[in-house]
Amino acid sequence: MKTNHYFIILLSILFLGLGGYYLVHFGYYPVAFVNAKMILARSMNNDFVAAYQYYGNILGAQGTDVKSEGFKRELHRQLLNRAIDNILINGGLKTIVGNDLAQLVENKLSAPNLQSPELAESVESLYGVSLSEFRKMVLVPQAEREVLEGRLTLQKKELAVWLTDARALARVMILLPSLSWNGKEVVVNSEY
Repeated sequence: MKTNHYFIILLSILFLGLGGYYLVHFGYYPVAFVNAKMILARSMNNDFVAAYQYYGNILGAQGTDVKSEGFKRELHRQLLNRAIDNILINGGLKTIVGNDLAQLVENKLSAPNLQSPELAESVESLYGVSLSEFRKMVLVPQAEREVLEGRLTLQKKELAVWLTDARALARVMILLPSLSWNGKEVVVNSEY
């Protein structure tokens, strides 16, 4: 009887260890929390790969050293800033617009040229991602930004001011050792 008990404990530890390994390996762990919403390593890595390929294509042709650690660190910082802004904008829109948010964003993205094969090819060559990934990564957040900007314009407010206020009120916790939140934006820690 005790042997079965130890065997079950051993199997439980083994499955927990394997599960933990796969969660970390595939990036399903948080790198930051913004107002209790997680930013996963997987999404940050996907954003980084796409942005790095884009800048490699554009800036590499101009002679900029995109392989330097400083460039990569700054790119990570900017992408995390953008991810935080996207969460703040999405949250702000949900309070302003409510349940109509998905429909408003879909209306913005329903243009016929956003489904063209030429766009899909261009996105694949420039960013190295599919059009559906690009839509989720870039187009939806941009559409949400534009919807919020339009709503704020009706209220005679500016998006930049709203975003500065939202950042100041945001509860942000960054779990990466090389980056931190200074109350307004993501900064690179001095020891890195």
